[in-house]
Amino acid sequence: MRLDSLIRPLEKMTDEELLERLRNVRHNREVIRPASQKHIEKAEKKAGAKVAGNIQKLLEGMNEEEREALMKQLEGGQQ
Repeated sequence: MRLDSLIRPLEKMTDEELLERLRNVRHNREVIRPASQKHIEKAEKKAGAKVAGNIQKLLEGMNEEEREALMKQLEGGQQ
């Protein structure tokens, strides 16, 4: 079995076939693969958990007066 019998060489394709092949290549480049998307979501979740853990550690290190002062600053910034 020869490669020519499996895949048509670019030199022998018509302009329409070449354009269709180009469209397919461009489309496949933009398709988000499920495994890739899951990897991205997992990384975002991990980063969010790390930030939440850092905030928790920061709050545990504060005394009650410092927490109240922080709450007042946050409430004042939202208004």
